[in-house]
Amino acid sequence: MAAKKGVASKVATGTKATKAASTDVIFATAQEVENLTAAKAFTLVDDLSNDIEQNSFKLGGALSVIQQKCEEGDEAWLGESGSFKDLCNERFNLHYRKAMYLISIYTRLTDESIPYSAVSGIGWTKIAAIAPVITAKNVESWVAKAKKLTYIQLLEAVKKKTSPGKDATETEGDSNITTMTFKLKPDQKEVVKEALAKVKSETATEYDSVAITNLATGYLGGAVEITTTGAVEPAKPKKYTKKEKEAAFKAMALELGLEESLAVIIEAFPDANIDLTVPG
Repeated sequence: MAAKKGVASKVATGTKATKAASTDVIFATAQEVENLTAAKAFTLVDDLSNDIEQNSFKLGGALSVIQQKCEEGDEAWLGESGSFKDLCNERFNLHYRKAMYLISIYTRLTDESIPYSAVSGIGWTKIAAIAPVITAKNVESWVAKAKKLTYIQLLEAVKKKTSPGKDATETEGDSNITTMTFKLKPDQKEVVKEALAKVKSETATEYDSVAITNLATGYLGGAVEITTTGAVEPAKPKKYTKKEKEAAFKAMALELGLEESLAVIIEAFPDANIDLTVPG
């Protein structure tokens, strides 16, 4: 959900907590992004996306404003895109889920009047992970947890806080549960099993579905990176025979025409004396 409209004025004129926050970048950023035009907002997203780690809060604010305008159906903001999700994927080359994580950072910090300096030391992916549960009162303890736990362990801690004693993805009889099936080669299956075992160990869960969801969430958030296990050799360029080269040259010359073909030859061999008689 986009941040509430008027965050800047709320921070500036609010309670003691909001006045304290106004000395932080939260107020200046909120004031700036809420008054952006479409063109300036798009340019800002392009610029800030080059370093998300350093610009997560401000980028989330710009995206929040764009999301709000798109949800209002403003064509000046949507352009050729059908939705905010399409705009993220097509125009900004930014995965929609990642955009929503960034928006959640901006929204939570502004709604709870939490100074950005209180969370800036743990990285944007962990800020996004604790965003659903942090308040001005508990932010210090959650940041301390974030510094000690891995990203996936942190997700599990947040899940336990928001849904204590319940694993919604494994509840028997839950009509919302769906099934996904994959076909894997034996070696691929072993890799997946090892990965799930590691995630389950780190997050203290016995369920494969929880483990794979945490793993996928980490990847989408940028905390889990995929690397190749071996270099892929580039395809070797095809070697053409003399006859094939002559045929290709002839075809290109016929397509270009006599004068343009001659111009290319003269440019390729500038020191050659070419005496050519063109039939009338």
